[in-house]
Amino acid sequence: MNIFTIPAGPHEESAYPVRTNSEVRSSSHAASPAITSSPPESSKEFDLDVTALFSACLVAITAVFCLLGLLALIMRLITALFPVREARTDSAVVAAISTAVASVWPGAKVTRIEEKS
Repeated sequence: MNIFTIPAGPHEESAYPVRTNSEVRSSSHAASPAITSSPPESSKEFDLDVTALFSACLVAITAVFCLLGLLALIMRLITALFPVREARTDSAVVAAISTAVASVWPGAKVTRIEEKS
């Protein structure tokens, strides 16, 4: 099998055979035999590759679920430590609203103030 590589340096030889352009041209014009795909030497090799791929996917999915679970726990902890505060109506706001309503509609009484969201 011929491998195209670039030698590491001017004084160092490559560990792989290097083909020149003339060798490549001459081999491409030669009659090429029919290309056939051969099955793996043993079915065990093929099974190992599929098993390795499957286990890599399984490890990746497990890692993602673990990270998402950890993030969910951290979010739960943060929301427990810092709960949402209830909106309180300031007495100055209540007085301002009551005064504004009384100036527009004399004799009206404010009974409930709700914030629109």
